[in-house]
Amino acid sequence: MKTISAMLTLLLAGSALATPVDMPTPTGTRSFDSTAFASTIMSGPIGQFSCFTASVLSDCTVEALESAVLGPDLVSGITLGLSGEITLSFAVAGSSLSIWEAGDIGSSGDTQISFLSVHTASGWSLEKDYGPGHILPVLNDTQPSGYPTNFSSFSAVDFGLAHGETFDALRIRACCTNDAHLDLLAIAAVPEPTSVALMLMGLLMTVFVSFRKKLAAVLPVQHLFVNEQTALTHPRIPGVDADSPRLFRQHNPKGMS
Repeated sequence: MKTISAMLTLLLAGSALATPVDMPTPTGTRSFDSTAFASTIMSGPIGQFSCFTASVLSDCTVEALESAVLGPDLVSGITLGLSGEITLSFAVAGSSLSIWEAGDIGSSGDTQISFLSVHTASGWSLEKDYGPGHILPVLNDTQPSGYPTNFSSFSAVDFGLAHGETFDALRIRACCTNDAHLDLLAIAAVPEPTSVALMLMGLLMTVFVSFRKKLAAVLPVQHLFVNEQTALTHPRIPGVDADSPRLFRQHNPKGMS
């Protein structure tokens, strides 16, 4: 039973770590799982880049970079300029991508076309263009970064992948002129609801199979122990020879062969 308890503890611990986070979108506030957001900087940033917090530019120290691009924080961000590029990974693979970006999408010079590519089990996908045509302002924007907050989303199909195919990393490349400009605030890889259900079902099935194996290993020992105790406390069973095997006496109490 210790094995089952340990697995259930891990399941509950995982649930506790995955807390809902309310994020703004063009249709209103939406709840995202905290584990869906970018968790690690795999490489970069390279090229031209800078960090900002509440509209104030700052040096991109390690701490500033992590605050700018990891997790759900919308106060800090990173600006990718000419040849700017960064690669982020996700703790939990997803099949759709949500991006929060800062800037006035009504200004032609504030958001230029950039390119996105996601990493799957087969490698990197085709690049998908990201620009004004894919970005919408969020509803009831409080502008935590000091700039207007915008949102965009992409499915696996947008990257030339099969519907529901998952990815675990994202590469962002600003392009392609001296006016290249992209202000990133937060990025999340969201699994399909059916994928989440299947993962939970798989985990529950694993717990059930482990329980069955544990039960099968324990019951024969308990059954034999009972037989031994029966033979010791009731040595005289009518019709059965005293030298007969105890298990035989248990299943043939009348001495039938």
